[in-house]
Amino acid sequence: MFSFLLPEVLLEIIKAYLPSSVLVLLNKTLYFSHHHIIKKKIPYYNMQLYIRKTIRQDHEFVFMQVVSEKFMDWFLLKNYLNGNTIYANYLYFIKTYCVDNESYKCWKALNFFLKKLGLCQNQHKKIITRNIKWKR
Repeated sequence: MFSFLLPEVLLEIIKAYLPSSVLVLLNKTLYFSHHHIIKKKIPYYNMQLYIRKTIRQDHEFVFMQVVSEKFMDWFLLKNYLNGNTIYANYLYFIKTYCVDNESYKCWKALNFFLKKLGLCQNQHKKIITRNIKWKR
């Protein structure tokens, strides 16, 4: 944005004064190099909120980065409970959450990772959710 208005030398001087938490939001290359800062700022208990907000806003780029880091952890998180539904693992919950929030870019990105592991074959035949009833 500023490259047309300011010379490159001046831009480099300005970037030197910006904290890395601001630099991470400027472009994709800076996001890749400073992504660890975002992870440190998000507490463990708020990571699910961050993921859900990313999905609701359909931010495919950020979602791909998070999924590439957490994919195996989510796959190994078995019997994820949300509301009155138990999902086979956290990945299938995320996939359903993408569809519920009409986040088709994130849904396609998640399918890409599922195909990479070979988990997308015959998925329509698999039982990935169970509904439970609470007894009072």
